[in-house]
Parts: sequence; structure tokens; C-alpha cells
Amino acid sequence: MLRALPDGCEILHNSAAEIGAWVVVGSRGWLSPDDPLAGEDDRKVFARELQRLELSIRDAERFDAGRPRLAMLHYPPWLVGREPTEVVGRLRAAGVSVCVYGHLHGEDHALAVHGEHDGMRFCFVAADAVGFEPVVILDDVGSS
Repeated sequence: MLRALPDGCEILHNSAAEIGAWVVVGSRGWLSPDDPLAGEDDRKVFARELQRLELSIRDAERFDAGRPRLAMLHYPPWLVGREPTEVVGRLRAAGVSVCVYGHLHGEDHALAVHGEHDGMRFCFVAADAVGFEPVVILDDVGSS
């Protein structure tokens, strides 16, 4: 996969990256174990993705302490009308201030948590939800 990417692109796989003043962590995430549709296999995948997120967070420690952190996920870490998943607690504990995610499509856009909640900003950026246009997450490399 790395060979297919243009120069300067990185993959977050149990790792962190720096972009300007920010440290980026993340994982794919998965369907929350408390979701009514979740089965035993989903619980296992969710647990594995939590481990991958922890590895990414640990890798972020190699960068200067005190730098702002942004998390990138595929699956939402929190849905409207439900309690935040364990992912949100891990991100807060790691000092993440911005969380970017997608995965929800069509009518499920209504389930997306947006905006600031307890000091963390959630940005829902599924392509069909944002008109297939880029979304500015950080106004510049040092602020959100």
C-alpha cells in the first residue's frame, strides 16, 4: 500500500504522525460492542481496534510532549443518543482535542456527533455528508 501512495503520505498503522504543530493518532475503530447489531465477532474486532489505538497513542509519545493531538478514525467513536464508546475515553486520556471520523452514510448522518463536547471537537467528514468536498479541520497547522 505504501508504494501506491504519493510522496509525503503516511499510513497510521499502530503509529502516530506529525503534521505541523499537531500529532495525529488513530485507528479504524469498529462497531461499538453495545450497538444492538453487534455480535461476538464485532466485540473482538472492537477490542483489537482499541489495542491498535493504544499503540498509536503510545507511538505519539516520541514527539514533543504538550503538542496538540488530533485523532483520525473511520468508525464513529460516539453516536447521537448513545453513551460515548470506550474510544472517546481513551482519546480524552491521551489529550486528543480534535477527532475526525466518517463511516456513516445516508440516513445515518443523523447519528453523527458534531462539535465540541467536554473539550474535544468531533468532525464528521463522511464524503457523502460533506458533498464530496474537502473539509477544513485546522485553520492552520497550529490551531483548530
